[in-house]
Amino acid sequence: MNLIVEEDPTAYLWTVIFSFSKILEFGDTYFILLRKQKLIFLHWYHHASVVLFTWFNTARVEEAGSWFCLMNAAVHTLMYSYYLLRALRVSVPQEFMMLITISQIAQMVSGIIICAYVTVTKLQRHICNMSNLILTCAILMYLSYFVLFVDFFRKTYRQQQSSRKQRKLSTDVREEDGIQSVCEGPEISAT
Repeated sequence: MNLIVEEDPTAYLWTVIFSFSKILEFGDTYFILLRKQKLIFLHWYHHASVVLFTWFNTARVEEAGSWFCLMNAAVHTLMYSYYLLRALRVSVPQEFMMLITISQIAQMVSGIIICAYVTVTKLQRHICNMSNLILTCAILMYLSYFVLFVDFFRKTYRQQQSSRKQRKLSTDVREEDGIQSVCEGPEISAT
């Protein structure tokens, strides 16, 4: 039996429970499909790869997996709280949605930092209970998630801000005697 399981069987039990909770997370996919909405690549890729990685990591009982579980649980608590509020028809400000995506990106950065730390630890020949296979999978997973979540953030929030600015600009244009002029108002930054 693995040393981690022997040292802290309660923590391992919670890790196993966490792993099985990944099945429940397919519930949001079910609701998206029921509403006949399109599933984006990020959604199904994230769900499928997290299930595989979590179960594989739990079966191998590797130390860094506890950090991955903790980060994922924290972000998902925030995210599913948002879904609950929306299901209860509570109006949630867009800033809260943006906070969730930012926390997801921060989770990916943290995952990459943990992987870098484990890599350095292994290169220095210190004892580390993380196989090269899991480490490689984690690095690839966190890097791909980082790229996909940053792209999602850019498309979802930056383009929305851009289109709002465009609408603002178009409403600031007035026509006098057949000549269009821009009304004076606050400057619009290019952020």
